[in-house]
Amino acid sequence: MSIGLYYLWSIGFDDSNKYTHFLVFNTSFPAIKISDQINFGLVPAVYYLTLDELTGFYFTSSFQLTKSDFPFSLEGIINKIIRSDILPDRKFVWNISLVYSFSKQYQQFQ
Repeated sequence: MSIGLYYLWSIGFDDSNKYTHFLVFNTSFPAIKISDQINFGLVPAVYYLTLDELTGFYFTSSFQLTKSDFPFSLEGIINKIIRSDILPDRKFVWNISLVYSFSKQYQQFQ
């Protein structure tokens, strides 16, 4: 398990957003054992974003489901608005991917 906090700040040079602040608090559970051969990885996070005077609070999480000695894994990510002035106003976004690993050692979630 790990815990992290990071902050990004940017200044735009064109007529789009001039100032951006991005603050993230995340945790990582890279290999939760479900069975002898199946592991589940989870990286939940909350973040705060400002684009000039617009602000937003969000929850996001990525996950991975892997099986030992099997080249395919399921991976996904979700993003949920807690409160936001930033458009577009899609309250919940998600995706799921089927991933094939070319390596002989199938990578665990990192």
